[in-house]
Amino acid sequence: MTVYESIIEKHGSIHRNRCIDGSITGQSCCVGYCNYREHSGFLTEKQRRQHCCIEKGCHYYVPKQRTERPNKAQKDSTNELLNYITNRFSVFEGMKILRISETNSGAWKVNYITLSNDYPLENLSKELEKESGYRLIWNKLNYDFELCAQTIFSN
Repeated sequence: MTVYESIIEKHGSIHRNRCIDGSITGQSCCVGYCNYREHSGFLTEKQRRQHCCIEKGCHYYVPKQRTERPNKAQKDSTNELLNYITNRFSVFEGMKILRISETNSGAWKVNYITLSNDYPLENLSKELEKESGYRLIWNKLNYDFELCAQTIFSN
């Protein structure tokens, strides 16, 4: 957990953050937090520029960590792997791959649903890992039978 995340946790709400000027703003507008006792609070981009926090190298300023968004190449590889796995599983009626996502460890989490548990996932999973070169983590989502059937047989 980063310092900024611990500050957010300490303050509770992410929707109502008190800025250094006393105004209330949401977390998405905040770029950091100031620990200076005279005016502690969250900072917007405008307030950070006005106070020159970065230029001064202020040690009271705690920046918000930027989250990396997937670039086009990552999206393409995700779609490519999803299509590959979906095509391999198309022979099984009553099973559908819903989505895949890359984990922090570099493995791919495959979320799927089935109408029954009669599918040879272990063997096929090993084959897929060898062919694709990725480690796959299988996650069966617990849908009720009607929703599962509706999802599988739609499209």
